[in-house]
Amino acid sequence: MIRLAGRLDDGQIAGTAVAWLSHGSLTLHFVGTQPEYRRRGIGAAMIRTVGTFELMPF
Repeated sequence: MIRLAGRLDDGQIAGTAVAWLSHGSLTLHFVGTQPEYRRRGIGAAMIRTVGTFELMPF
């Protein structure tokens, strides 16, 4: 399981993401953004970041 926390410069958590890596497949399970930080591209940035993880062969 991969868990990410998107933090602002002041350390405040603005978003989170959870993905599963299993049998060579990466599945994005959840992306969430704090209501006060929505519509700023934070969720999209979390999705792009999860997409950069390389899949390891089994």
